Amino acid sequence: MDYGDVFFHAGNMFDFLDQAERTVSGILAGGAQVLAFGGDHMIPLPIVRAYAKHLKRPLSLVHFDGHLDDWDTFP
Repeated sequence: MDYGDVFFHAGNMFDFLDQAERTVSGILAGGAQVLAFGGDHMIPLPIVRAYAKHLKRPLSLVHFDGHLDDWDTFP
């Protein structure tokens, strides 16, 4: 199912992290899994935190960055 967007106060990074982790924790507590795509580099952090708490163990993440911001000509 498409859960939709996570509500957070725009421009407040810490609110986003808290709200996203809380939302993912609720989804996991309900017995579902989370598959997320898109967004910036902050998107995986609250998801990994929620999964680690849900699984009650450390969790690692391999992040493949598809951005081209490592080019010399890219501003």
